[in-house]
Amino acid sequence: GGDRFAHNSVEYQFRAAYVFYDSGATWTGGEEPSVRHSVGAGLRAGAFSLALAFALRDGRVGPVVMLGMNY
Repeated sequence: GGDRFAHNSVEYQFRAAYVFYDSGATWTGGEEPSVRHSVGAGLRAGAFSLALAFALRDGRVGPVVMLGMNY
């Protein structure tokens, strides 16, 4: 947590498939930011999206499955 944040996302989409890279940081004034990174790939069909992302932390990779809907 913190009282400041920054977020960045880069995505490439070809037809229904996409790949992405996300990064973000939180911090409190006067402290070093806590930065997180993730990469992933997914599919979109109409308003629905299914993605598999991998959080990159301290040399470890943790998978995350995301299912969503745009409205």
